[in-house]
Amino acid sequence: MKFLIALATIILLLYQLSIAQSKKGDNKKDVIELKRKKTAIEKYLFKHRKDIIVLVKVYGKKKLVKVKNENWPEETDIIYNVLKDSTGRIVLISKMPYSQSGDWYLGYEQYFDDKSKTFAFSDAESVFDDTVKDGIVRRDDLFYYNDKFQLIYKLNSLTGLKGMPIKRNVNEFNFHNEKGVVYKNVDVCLKAYGLLKYISTVK
Repeated sequence: MKFLIALATIILLLYQLSIAQSKKGDNKKDVIELKRKKTAIEKYLFKHRKDIIVLVKVYGKKKLVKVKNENWPEETDIIYNVLKDSTGRIVLISKMPYSQSGDWYLGYEQYFDDKSKTFAFSDAESVFDDTVKDGIVRRDDLFYYNDKFQLIYKLNSLTGLKGMPIKRNVNEFNFHNEKGVVYKNVDVCLKAYGLLKYISTVK
């Protein structure tokens, strides 16, 4: 009897292990596909950067300003970029708090799939720092989500101006403590950023 129980336990453990390995393999395939989607959007962005919808929040004002022909308003607080694909579907929304002094950069980017669900989120920041080569350090936090909005992969990196890894603790640098919020789909993101009245989601 004990032998049968032990055998059943072993079979159950092997079955659970096989499921875990299968899920791990599926996640790896999913991540590869999500990376491909992100790269495709970035290539599209580069080719169609003139088509980006740019909205700016000005200090002390609620109404956003739509930027055209590089006519930037004074006292810029936050910059929002919205990119639509050739079908009119929103594929990328970014939020960039603006540095008046120019001594730091902070940006959040959300990528959306063909169902307008979030599949990737990037949280990046750069600051000046005299203790590193070339004087600039960049923090990149990248997250990938499945179609159930479950985090399946994340990547954190710390690099210098030319992309070379910096092997130090991120807490050693004067980064902002503010972290970007990830929203599950286009509509929720637009609403949270206050962009719904400015951006049409109709294709």
